Amino acid sequence: MEFFFLRNHFAELDQSLIERGKLIASQFSSSSEYGVISNNQPFMQETAKVVLQQPDVRGLMILNAASNKLFEAGKFSGAAKNALADIPLASSNHPNQTVSKLAHQVNQTQAGQIREPDNSSATIHNSDESLLIYQHIVPEKVLLDETLMDEYETMLPARKAGTVIIEMSLARTEQLKSKMFWSTITATAIFLVLILYAVHRTTHQITYPVSLLSNAVQKIGQGNLETRVAESSRVAELDILAHGINQMTAKLQQESANLQYLVDERTAQAIEAQHVAEAAQRESERANTAKSRFLAAASHDLRQPIHAQGLFLDVLSRTELTAYQHELLSCARAASEASGEMLNTLLDFSRIEAGVVKPQIQSFLVQPLFNKIENEFASQADAKGLVYRSRETHLAVQSDPVLVELILRNLVSNAIRYTEHGGVLVACRRRGNQAGLEVWDTGIGIEPAHQQEVFHEFHQLGNPERDTRKGLGLGLAISDGLARTLNHGLSLVSTALRGSVFRLALPIAVAALPVKETVLARGGTGTLKARILVIDDDEAVRAAMLHLLRNWGCECEAVESIEEALAMARAHPPDVIVSDYRLREQRTGAEAIAAVRALLENTLPALLITGDTAPERLREAQASGIPLLHKPVSPSQLYRGLMEVLKEAAWQPA
Repeated sequence: MEFFFLRNHFAELDQSLIERGKLIASQFSSSSEYGVISNNQPFMQETAKVVLQQPDVRGLMILNAASNKLFEAGKFSGAAKNALADIPLASSNHPNQTVSKLAHQVNQTQAGQIREPDNSSATIHNSDESLLIYQHIVPEKVLLDETLMDEYETMLPARKAGTVIIEMSLARTEQLKSKMFWSTITATAIFLVLILYAVHRTTHQITYPVSLLSNAVQKIGQGNLETRVAESSRVAELDILAHGINQMTAKLQQESANLQYLVDERTAQAIEAQHVAEAAQRESERANTAKSRFLAAASHDLRQPIHAQGLFLDVLSRTELTAYQHELLSCARAASEASGEMLNTLLDFSRIEAGVVKPQIQSFLVQPLFNKIENEFASQADAKGLVYRSRETHLAVQSDPVLVELILRNLVSNAIRYTEHGGVLVACRRRGNQAGLEVWDTGIGIEPAHQQEVFHEFHQLGNPERDTRKGLGLGLAISDGLARTLNHGLSLVSTALRGSVFRLALPIAVAALPVKETVLARGGTGTLKARILVIDDDEAVRAAMLHLLRNWGCECEAVESIEEALAMARAHPPDVIVSDYRLREQRTGAEAIAAVRALLENTLPALLITGDTAPERLREAQASGIPLLHKPVSPSQLYRGLMEVLKEAAWQPA
């Protein structure tokens, strides 16, 4: 409303200035007519003085009919001077031209009356600082020539004699506007302050008690149950509400105290139970560690004589024996190999626990792997009267073929071991972008309650007497560990008394390579004319190695310590070193090999042989970078290992 009021008053002030300027310009043009026609400068000067005395008149100028300046008084602003230069003024025609045009008008006009041009209206140019008002000086109308008068009996208007220009300043008008604006704003502000004060006084009696209630409720919501609200407001309803809030808070405080007591009691019980559980866990870990250490020590101690036994049996087989002796030797070898298989199963499990199994991922076809497994286990299935089948497949997968073969071998071995009737099926099925290697059997099956337990180490079903012909209960634990190492899924579906199916999920490969044979076929050993230094602290192993290696045509020396090895190397520099990993006085075969190499200043080819299965020992041996064989080592494995390291060293027999 105030804006509308100000806008109307501002418009009235502007219009008043314009009307007054037009009136002054009109009066100035009339009074200047004589001075312009006669070019009387004193007259025009006197007239200008009178005009300049008028309020807001800043400057004036008189032009003749040809727009030439006749007179100027006052002081025009810069904007006015620019406006005078920019706005063109209409120039009057020469008198002769005027007369010629007038005659032409008369000839063309019949009985009509010629219009009088409008030279009396003022022209206004507005700028930020002032108004420029242009007013033409028009003489009074004159009679035409008598001949024309007689013919037309009319009168024609005279042409303009000149123009007056007056600049009216806007300063005083703007000051009036400013005063009016600030007066209005001040009055409005005072009015609003008075209204706000009245509203505040009116609402304070209601809002203040409500704010106290709100703050109290907020504190209670934050858990401060000791908060109370004063019940002394002038509004009865608010006092009733405050009383109810106080009662509710008191009850909440009491319930909170009871709840806190229960929480403290349960927390104490939970902490005590946690301590008991932690103690039990520590005890279990100690027992598990003790078990692992016992198994590692027992495994190492068992591997030593079995390793020596295998070497002695191989040497014995090369002697002249009777048919009966050959039969006994074959039985002894079978018993030794069975013991070695059980120990190798423990080794596989220990290698997984130690984290030394490093997958070598590559693409390979599944069918050659199936063929290899079938050639190995079909005879065992036939011996039990079972049907062994493998479904042909053309799929290729992306994984480690050696570890996948080990997983599949354990699954097939378990299936044959726990199946008495029916058969075993090995297949590969495509499921989206994965291939599932499946081993089906019609064996005893597994109850749902035990289907997770069969993947635990040393867990067996249906073998309470711990028959070693049924293994050690590590096959599925090893398969599960290898599957997790490869990041593959291994699942089980089984129905009791009907059979089981194990599935290993592998990613499908785009391109594939045939599976490389990872285990060389058994075969005889040839002559190996090399000088070999054997380092082992077990006397039986040293004797067996000496007999075997010399039987192969090698020059061989066997010692039990690093010092003896250095002395022997000085006297007879070897071509290759074969050392047990664990030596006496907490020293290792890796240290012995490094010492001999440093002595001879030569990177001799070397082999490490270990009977350790402890995870930390396996990691240490793996980190040495020296080729590693695990006891019991068969003669063919030892022969191939020696040939490989000698071939890598480009060794030539002397």
